[in-house]
Amino acid sequence: MTARFEARYPGAVARAAAFGADLAFELQLIAPDLPPFPVPPGHTEASWLRELTYRGVARRYGSHAEYPEAVETVERELRIIEAKNFPGYFLIVHDIVEFCRRADILCQGRGSAANSAVCYALGITQVDAVAGGLLFERFLSPARDGYPDIDLDIESGRREEAIQYVYGRYGRGCAAQVANMITYRPRSAVRDMAKALGFSPGQQDAWSKQIERRHGFAVGSTPGACRHRCSRWPANCWASRAIWASTPAAW
Repeated sequence: MTARFEARYPGAVARAAAFGADLAFELQLIAPDLPPFPVPPGHTEASWLRELTYRGVARRYGSHAEYPEAVETVERELRIIEAKNFPGYFLIVHDIVEFCRRADILCQGRGSAANSAVCYALGITQVDAVAGGLLFERFLSPARDGYPDIDLDIESGRREEAIQYVYGRYGRGCAAQVANMITYRPRSAVRDMAKALGFSPGQQDAWSKQIERRHGFAVGSTPGACRHRCSRWPANCWASRAIWASTPAAW
């Protein structure tokens, strides 16, 4: 059958396979890049990040002779950051932190970013990753795709100032707020309803544990309308990342 098809339509299978390969793509191929970060004349994003980082190294650690382990760690991290083409990302985060510092707005990096000596040198975090022996790969691994995750806690009363700064600097086409919408699952719905009705924590847990994890509501006495209305309702919502600089924002 195959031979007859090839004889009648020579090269058709190979061309169809090549056409299919051309159509195939992965989402990272269409992922937007960050907006270019403005750097001083004569610098690239990578060289400017190095400049800022080593200024911070001198402030935090001193010279290579004084703390060789710190300098070697920073250099290794910078090589990984440059190989992943992430200098612009670190420059943007550093820029936001510096704005907050100049405006006297409380701002603190947290999470796995504390595992980075570069983040410490840039003033993004306040944890000495070298002294703590923290693993940089938990924050940024050469084998992992996608940007690292640097979370910034900014004081709530003045967070809007930082948001407007980012909009003004990078444009509303390159910045957006992202919200997390957490919905109820059966157990959490039962627990919160019991809490709202004034039952004790022990009773809340007792009722919620009667609900099957996989199949949800299995209590026949629970009104069907109530079950379906409560399940998947929004439980809470918050801005997980106050600002994400990207381009375009509508992507």
